[in-house]
Amino acid sequence: MDDTQPRERTLALVVEDDPDIQLLIARHLREAGFDVITSATAADGFQLWSERQPDLLLVDLMLPDGSGRGLVRQIRAAGDVPIVVVTADANEESLVATLDAGADDYVTKPFRVNELLARARSAMRRRPREREPDTIQVGSLTISVVDRRVWRSSEEVRVTPTEFRLLLQLARHPNRVFTHGALLTAVWGPEYADEPHILRVTLNRLRNKLGEPALIENRPAVGYVLVPDGGDAQTQVE
Repeated sequence: MDDTQPRERTLALVVEDDPDIQLLIARHLREAGFDVITSATAADGFQLWSERQPDLLLVDLMLPDGSGRGLVRQIRAAGDVPIVVVTADANEESLVATLDAGADDYVTKPFRVNELLARARSAMRRRPREREPDTIQVGSLTISVVDRRVWRSSEEVRVTPTEFRLLLQLARHPNRVFTHGALLTAVWGPEYADEPHILRVTLNRLRNKLGEPALIENRPAVGYVLVPDGGDAQTQVE
């Protein structure tokens, strides 16, 4: 597998529970040259963001399982993706709170599609990002970001979605020590930041599946680090 090939097109994630509006936004984004993935809930949106690492996020504030503002805050705590909020709430206090939560911009409903696209492009210019390759190679590990599959020395390792998100977070920055809180926030969300036992159980299960416990090193009272075969971890802490 070639680990040097990035996505050819910009990937946008649309989190919107109204199917007509979701379809409208997705269609115009595709016409503008984006690849698009969609979600109707905050929970699914966070999982898609974690697994696919889109280049742009468009979020409705009113979602069936919670506030879109909470999703914005959750993702901003763990990443730097450009975020544009789409909302029917034009109240100034609400919009200010949304920007304070981490959104780069907002568009109020009803909106003009050209304005939405312009604000999305502007947010991406203000917050440029390096595109993630479709495949990540770390030592003997090969991780397909798109297919969410893992190989060790050419042998596939079956992992759960949560195990995959955890491994991917570590593999994006090999030799970097991640604190327990940073990993819990990035993989499970900020509400789990003080639940280290969840991380410990998942990490132990993942280590056993990989067949090489030393590949993911434990730094007592600090966190974990993915060390490529034969490598030495740096002291940088995330």
